[in-house]
Amino acid sequence: MKFKMLATVLILILVVTACTVEEKPIYDAESLAEEARAEADVSIASTQTEIASQPTVEPTIEPTEVVATDTDEAAEDTADTETNTSSDALSEEEALAAAVANADIANGELLFTALTVPACNTCHLADTEAMLVGPGQYNIYSRTVENIENGVIDAPGPYTYIYESIINPGDYVVEGFANAMPDAYEALLTEQQLYDLVAYLVSLGD
Repeated sequence: MKFKMLATVLILILVVTACTVEEKPIYDAESLAEEARAEADVSIASTQTEIASQPTVEPTIEPTEVVATDTDEAAEDTADTETNTSSDALSEEEALAAAVANADIANGELLFTALTVPACNTCHLADTEAMLVGPGQYNIYSRTVENIENGVIDAPGPYTYIYESIINPGDYVVEGFANAMPDAYEALLTEQQLYDLVAYLVSLGD
């Protein structure tokens, strides 16, 4: 009987021991967050103290070398371009003047009166400044020089103005006149014929 009781007690002890679960600690999230913040504050304070204890080094300012910027270079390039453009225009005027000086005035007169496009004298008078359909061509050279000098005409020179007025009549329309002149003369006339025509027009006048 005692043996049975003892066996029963042992069995109960084993069962209780086996069923006992170790109690796990309960973590409080709020507490953990507070601890983390506290540790962070301590770390920051320590770092600030370490930085404050380091000697201050004054920055050394080196003299700055003035270097040309892209803007400066662009301005210089623009100025060079404008100078070159002006020089090119003057060179073209000089070359045109030389070509006209060696042109055939008589052939230019023939082209002025006999060319059918219509002919120049259909709309322009050669012996007067008076208007026909377009302005008279008498004294065209001296009037052109005067108008360029006074800023009325924006052209590099009188030869360029007269020449361009023939092949590109819309570029230089005299104030008070319509842009009615045909633009077919550049295709119809050779370069030499254009020089001859300009030479004839330049010869008109006092």
